[in-house]
Parts: sequence; structure tokens; C-alpha cells
Amino acid sequence: LAFVLKSMAEYVPMFLPFPKAAKNFLKALISLWAAPARAEGDGDDDDDGEDEAVRLQAFLRIRQLALTQPFPFIEDCLKSTYLSYARGAKFVSETGAPAITLMGNCVVELYGLDADSSYRHGFVYIRQLALHLRAALQKKTKESL
Repeated sequence: LAFVLKSMAEYVPMFLPFPKAAKNFLKALISLWAAPARAEGDGDDDDDGEDEAVRLQAFLRIRQLALTQPFPFIEDCLKSTYLSYARGAKFVSETGAPAITLMGNCVVELYGLDADSSYRHGFVYIRQLALHLRAALQKKTKESL
């Protein structure tokens, strides 16, 4: 699968006239990039390396899509990668920690591509976090603390 994703590099710019196909390709790449890490004992060490290679190649294609598609597309890339990262980072195990670290580095790399879009997304997500924290402090139950 990593080989196929690597081979797609020269075809990604051809998605330019097909925004709907590019969006569908982005969804497929996000699902590969955010796939949960396998638990120990589910495969051999070679499978772990292959999972990381697939995750990295999927991210490189996401980055390439963000750079080659017209402006609003990078917003979709930023939003979907952040939300997938946030979903994956909720439950971190010892075996999944390296994958989450790699995903975090990928998100940082992607947000570094366009400062204006990154600022807008960061502002929205930080504001959302502040609202959740304020609501939790005002509620003052065992669950919210």
C-alpha cells in the first residue's frame, strides 16, 4: 500500500480539474493516515514498519493535495487532519504513542503551510476549548473536574 501511495505522487496534480474526486481522495488518505496502530501481538515488527510507511505516504499525499489544489481545499485538509488527530489522541496506549507523535508532527507540518488558514482554524479550536473549560468550571461536578 505504501508503494501505491508513493506512486500516486505524480498523479495528484491531475486532480486539479476534479475537486469532488480530490475530496474523495482526501477522505481515503485521511482514513489511512489516521488508522489506529495495531496492538502488540497483532503482527510482526515488519507490519509495524509498514503501517508507519503507509501513514507517512498518506500524509505526503495529503500535503501534496493541499499544495496543488486551489485555495479552499487546504481548509478541508487542515480541518480533517486536526479532527482525525484529536480523535486518535483521545485514547493513547504505549503501543500507539509513536503513531500519535508522528500524527502530531504531521499536523504541525500541514499547519505551517498556510499561516492565514492556520490562524483561523487555531482561533476556532482554542475558542472552543475555552468554552468547554468554562462550562466545566461552572458545572463543578465530579465528572467535569
